Amino acid sequence: MEQKKIPGGEAALKPPVEARYKKELEALAALDAGPRPANWRLSPKAVRTFILGSRKPVSWNGEELVIRKKYLGNDALVERCIITLAGNRGLMLVGEPGTAKTMLSELLSAAISGNSTNTIQGTAGTTEDMIKYSWNYALLLAKGPVREALVPSPLYVGMEQGILTRFEEITRTPAEIQDSLISVLSDKVLNVPELGEEGLLFAKPGFNVIGTANTRDKGVNEMSSALKRRFNFETVMPVRDVAMEKEIIVHEVESLALESGISMPVEEDVAELLASTYHELREGVSSLGHRIDRPAAVMSTAEAVSVYFQTMMTAYYYGDSHMDMGCLVENLVGAIQKENGEDLEKLRLYSDPMVSLGKVYQLEKAMEEALSRHVWLRSGGYLVIDPTESMTVIDVNTGKYTGRKNLHDTIMKINLEAAGEISRQLRLRNLSGIIVVDFIDMESEEDKKLLLKTLSAYCLADPVKTTVVDITKLNLVEITRKKIRRPLYEQAGKRR
Repeated sequence: MEQKKIPGGEAALKPPVEARYKKELEALAALDAGPRPANWRLSPKAVRTFILGSRKPVSWNGEELVIRKKYLGNDALVERCIITLAGNRGLMLVGEPGTAKTMLSELLSAAISGNSTNTIQGTAGTTEDMIKYSWNYALLLAKGPVREALVPSPLYVGMEQGILTRFEEITRTPAEIQDSLISVLSDKVLNVPELGEEGLLFAKPGFNVIGTANTRDKGVNEMSSALKRRFNFETVMPVRDVAMEKEIIVHEVESLALESGISMPVEEDVAELLASTYHELREGVSSLGHRIDRPAAVMSTAEAVSVYFQTMMTAYYYGDSHMDMGCLVENLVGAIQKENGEDLEKLRLYSDPMVSLGKVYQLEKAMEEALSRHVWLRSGGYLVIDPTESMTVIDVNTGKYTGRKNLHDTIMKINLEAAGEISRQLRLRNLSGIIVVDFIDMESEEDKKLLLKTLSAYCLADPVKTTVVDITKLNLVEITRKKIRRPLYEQAGKRR
């Protein structure tokens, strides 16, 4: 991503959406043949494409331009938002903190009006003149109440130019100040009494308001019923899909790293770990089905992005550009305890150095692999392991491997590799008793002897007494292994 310049010539720390995606917006506008509401830069269909991406590249100015998906969430919600803004009601995006309400608001404003910075930031100190208009008192004293002395608010600018006005965190604003929007949203007119007959500002087509509101933070002021009726409400839910949350983390961290000049790749396995952790803490259930006490803190995707990026910066500036799991856990704990110190006890499993987050994750993955029926070989072949009441049957298959020379080479390579992996699986899974292995058919007696010799050599390294008995004409090899303890699938309470 190319860093955008601000008027002074320096790179902007966070360029607005319309600057970051200028080429995409220009291409969509040039190719847009769909019907559009008055004063919209793009048609609703093109706005949807800008936010949700296109399956095929767009041909524009001699190049193939990929319109990638920017909002990874509910596509139907985005479509409803676009239609709402084309109507006469405002749009209110509500949900927990960190659910990309602001990002969606920026994307909509940039695509529809070409301006995502026409924004009112709601706080406990927001006053009515910050919403409507104020005065330049020097000009007011010199020239009196004239238009030149008026300082327009973002709402005033939106009405005057026919563009969208964003109102961030509207419920942080005192209720009586919020209600100053009622007449504007109802009649689409703003009265400036000081200007006399010229004091009526009628909104131009294209004007509307996008509000955002948190549902969990402290200091929230309930909206009046009268104001609520002027908005269509859309609830933005937290990401429920771990794969999608991982994708968001990877994409956002890549953007942050690029903007910060950090030349370090995003490790997808760490992003997956973080996405899984946040999902488990948010839902109160681990991937193994264990109950977890939910923290009081908001376990949002935005917080997960922050935790990863903080760990990345530590690795980049202090370490050797390798993500440190201990540092990741520390940043996770810090992100959660800022809401409630009691949440530290709930995170004891994650923060305990003896059972760290990384170790828990690695253990779960190892357990999944050790209980899986299929075991892939490096060559592309695979094993199928089926424990039964009387014996364990292991089947060797060629799978994806075809060999570079001939069928004989293929069979021998897979059988010899399988011999080593079978020995490892016997120890890993605590398999004992009679084990019958169905190797891929071999015609040469020399090949069979080589296989038995190789398998026996691997089994000699097993601390538990293991004997390779013989190979039959059907290439079935019988192995016996002394029983020391229960097999892993029984200890895990699963049958494979």
